[in-house]
Amino acid sequence: MKRINKLAGFALLGMFFMGSATVSNLRINAPEVPAVTERSFEFEYSNQVEVGADMMPLIGQLSKDGRTMYLTGQNHQGKKHLYKMTRSSAGANFSLPKKLGGAINEGKYDIIMPTVSKDEQTMVFVHSANGMQNGNDLYIATKDAAGEYSSIEPLDAANDPNISDSYPWLSADGNRLYFTKQHGSKITFYFSERANADGTFGKPVALGVDFPKTNNNMSCHLSADEKELYVLSGESIYYAVRKTTQDKFTLPVEIANTSNSGYLSGITLTDDASEMFVYNSVGFRNTQVLRFTNKSNTSKPTLNTPVGEK
Repeated sequence: MKRINKLAGFALLGMFFMGSATVSNLRINAPEVPAVTERSFEFEYSNQVEVGADMMPLIGQLSKDGRTMYLTGQNHQGKKHLYKMTRSSAGANFSLPKKLGGAINEGKYDIIMPTVSKDEQTMVFVHSANGMQNGNDLYIATKDAAGEYSSIEPLDAANDPNISDSYPWLSADGNRLYFTKQHGSKITFYFSERANADGTFGKPVALGVDFPKTNNNMSCHLSADEKELYVLSGESIYYAVRKTTQDKFTLPVEIANTSNSGYLSGITLTDDASEMFVYNSVGFRNTQVLRFTNKSNTSKPTLNTPVGEK
């Protein structure tokens, strides 16, 4: 838990998506973690995920098995579409992004931040009606007989038209949704369940765990069993755990911090925490997907004596 190597990045050259200079001060250092669980972390930079030269990658998320990355790609004209990258197994390299078909990609939705259930039949994403953060709302999509995300509806019970609803994470069974609500500079984590008779999501409830906020960006990732919570807040990554999904999370502990000239967002991990991906913006129309590997213990944790359980 002592270090993470310097990250190689790219600086902006002209109006192209990618350049060739190195961002020399982008690094992550992992501090000592108090005895919350037996899990430990020593993330090291591995590589920048190749997405090709024709698109700028925007915030996405891994599938639950770690073999697919769903993400938004923005072209040189500023148009956004949904893509996916696949690989044979967790730890392998991804294929180049492939644009999805169906109604979700017909230009009606300003889609970003997709998250899927374990069977990938259900997706939740963020759509902004005005293209700005304050217009962010959550939408749900399901696959049709052709395997395309074409049945799309806003999550009216979860959305607040006056604030930003963002960074969703959908449970493996598709029945619980975790996300952030931002009002001004305040960001709060919420969750919502399919509690209604018609299978729709109910009124969101505050998750009841607070993370230090350093800028207007906080994204989360949960383990498949929803007992481990990772939050990227500005330049720090925090970790909290709970015994069951009915319990409250322990007070979060910092497991990594960065010194970064860019802007990190959209944390997503494999379920064993052996790999971590974050999205990095280092200039106008210059974004990257960065991959880290955990060189430390990735065995499934057991909860030790809680540290300041809330």
